[in-house]
Amino acid sequence: PAWLRRLCCCHAGTPSCRMTDANASGSSLASGAAQARTVEEIDRLLAAAECVKELDEAGVKRLALALEKRITKNQELRIKFADDPSRFLESEELLHVAIRDVQQVAAFPSLMSVLLSVGTVRSLLGLMVHENSDIAAAAIGALQDFTDAETLADEAAAENVAAEISRDQGLGMLVEVLKRLSDRDDHEAQAFFNVLGIVENLADARPESIEDIVEQSSILTVLFNRLKMRDFSSNKQYSSEVLSILLQSSAKNRKALQRDNGIDQLLQCVAQYKKKEVEDPDERETLENIFNGLCVSLLDMTNRTMFLRCEGIELMLIFVRNRVFASHLAVKVLDFALLDSRQACERFVDVLGLKTLFRVFVRGDKHVRKHDDVQTFEDHLLGCILSLFMQLSDVRLARVAAKFSENDYEKVDRLIEIYARYAGAVASVDSDKLRADGADDDTVAEARLQAGLSQLQRTCLLLAYAALTCGDAGFRHIVKQFGTRSLSISFVHEILQEYAAEADEDDTAKSLAAKVRILARPFAMQKE
Repeated sequence: PAWLRRLCCCHAGTPSCRMTDANASGSSLASGAAQARTVEEIDRLLAAAECVKELDEAGVKRLALALEKRITKNQELRIKFADDPSRFLESEELLHVAIRDVQQVAAFPSLMSVLLSVGTVRSLLGLMVHENSDIAAAAIGALQDFTDAETLADEAAAENVAAEISRDQGLGMLVEVLKRLSDRDDHEAQAFFNVLGIVENLADARPESIEDIVEQSSILTVLFNRLKMRDFSSNKQYSSEVLSILLQSSAKNRKALQRDNGIDQLLQCVAQYKKKEVEDPDERETLENIFNGLCVSLLDMTNRTMFLRCEGIELMLIFVRNRVFASHLAVKVLDFALLDSRQACERFVDVLGLKTLFRVFVRGDKHVRKHDDVQTFEDHLLGCILSLFMQLSDVRLARVAAKFSENDYEKVDRLIEIYARYAGAVASVDSDKLRADGADDDTVAEARLQAGLSQLQRTCLLLAYAALTCGDAGFRHIVKQFGTRSLSISFVHEILQEYAAEADEDDTAKSLAAKVRILARPFAMQKE
């Protein structure tokens, strides 16, 4: 059972889960533990699981009652002999054992309701702030098992425990524990990691707790403080995962960033990487989590205004210019920031972002190598340029259009190169064959999207804008290049018409559909 494996790891001096040393930039604590106890000894302890007696309701109540007695006795001795720890040391050892005994119930999820009925979960919450860090860590470990649906193999049991923790300021207590813990001490670092595990378990078992914990506590600030630390650790990585969960799962939580000056905090978290090349895979994942949190936060227009006020566009452009690992993540943020925002697009042009954006558009990003990454990266690049065309006017729009005319239509040629790749991939999806094999419309649409339909649509729109803004000479260049590459220019018209039809289905996008049909006209005439 999970509780016994955790206990064996504890005896061996090993962390009970995937925690690694917070003070050694991700280096594992497990290596030292392997020397502390041999594999044979650990196997012997695991074999002891065969000796564990099956628990019933009466047995669980006895364990719970024993725990309450140990808690009471320890409290009495601590008060009576406050100046002589040796007098209450034995009571704390017995209390530690009692917590471990209660933790056995995680192997019997059908009996979790008994622990809930006698208040054991509330008692364990109180023990998280015990003066003895070993007892506090044991209580945290037990709660982590009790909220883990995978460990319990029972989602309903985990949900019931999660609901109990969420009552009476239990969520706030978890965050207060996080505030007390430091990475300077290995035991505290492990406890911090395990509390984050409880928070993640709560999010899985009881999704509404995602909003409750943000509303009732300062967890966002706690996570930001951890993420702003320069040294990398597993706790920093886990903090980024929990932050990403909180922000991606709830619009209400994204609004809460306005209360905690969260956009500025997020920018501070990523700013330390503006000149740093990140090689460690775990640290790269951490950075991706933070950037993803920043992206979804910009779906809220008030957050986007704060992003502009905090010079977020300027910071993202620094990432792109420096060509560090996070540069492609910064392009993604810019795509979210510019979407449907005239103010952001104007700011982007005013701070000389065009040169930076089009340089990476032509040259690409050395950090984007996998096919899926290239496809996603290009989608965000195309999205940035498309937003500029759709939101700007007058002089600023002319500056964008001029980019496609310069250097003998270099950017147009790059667009055609991208078009050729995605047009071939999308055209190769045989919709009729898929339907003949039993695929429904959603399956066919998904196959086309995976082939690059979104990127193709954006590329066709940009080709249409280029044809419109670059004049007759620009359009003749497009036609000539299509002929040279044996590409079908009528397919551009087909894709644009399909895009307009999709927009027509959305009442809020009918004006967009009309604009797309106008942009498609030159390609229709060429078709004829």
